[in-house]
Amino acid sequence: MSVFRAFFIAISMYSRIPVPQFAWKDKDMRYTICFFPFIGIIIGLFQYLLNCLLLGHILYDWEFVLLSMLLPLLITGGIHLDGFMDTADALHSYAPSERKLAIMKDPHIGAFSVIALLAPSLLWIFSLMELAGHMTAATALLIPAIYVISRTLSGLALVCFPAAKKDGLLFTFASASHKKIVRTVLLLYAAVLFVFILTADHAAGALLLLFAILFTLFYHHMSMRQFGGITGDTEGWFLCLTELFMLLILALYMRF
Repeated sequence: MSVFRAFFIAISMYSRIPVPQFAWKDKDMRYTICFFPFIGIIIGLFQYLLNCLLLGHILYDWEFVLLSMLLPLLITGGIHLDGFMDTADALHSYAPSERKLAIMKDPHIGAFSVIALLAPSLLWIFSLMELAGHMTAATALLIPAIYVISRTLSGLALVCFPAAKKDGLLFTFASASHKKIVRTVLLLYAAVLFVFILTADHAAGALLLLFAILFTLFYHHMSMRQFGGITGDTEGWFLCLTELFMLLILALYMRF
């Protein structure tokens, strides 16, 4: 069935989890983006386990930070981080949109992408260290939700925002998607997620919700201005920064 094939395509495309392989057809890709947040659910379940181990004093803080940083990379293979670095290279080139798109397609690593990776990595470590020191039952639920929210918003951007190019994987997925159904499913996910985080902690949930809305609007503005639309690489940039800043906001909230 197309729905099961769509699920396997999403898992195969956005993670390193082994699934049955088959030739991709357009009809199988109509609902693939509906299952993109499931990668976040998988990461979130393992993250919740780490949170519980920390709360149970089975893990030291530094072990929690190390494993939490490695977890998304082990499951996804770093596909979104690659997009973040490519987008950082393009943005720091200050070139016209066409040249920026060409820079993102270049397989070589630029100096700006490496530089741009350092600050987020330090902020990621800081956020996890703060969360490790202030872990509560509510925080243990909120952290996993962030990985699902980022992929839900990224999926919505894919079917709602214009693509910068008429080729590439993002355009393939966007053009093959049944956009009305995908938007409806992802909006339902978003509604459930936002109710979940608001229930877990009213104030922290409200801060995360406000950031999610504002940063998604900023992403649309930035991508249209800089590239004329979104690409697979900008989607990786958006997802990585959404997760980073939501973790940072949560860490600062728990501290103060």
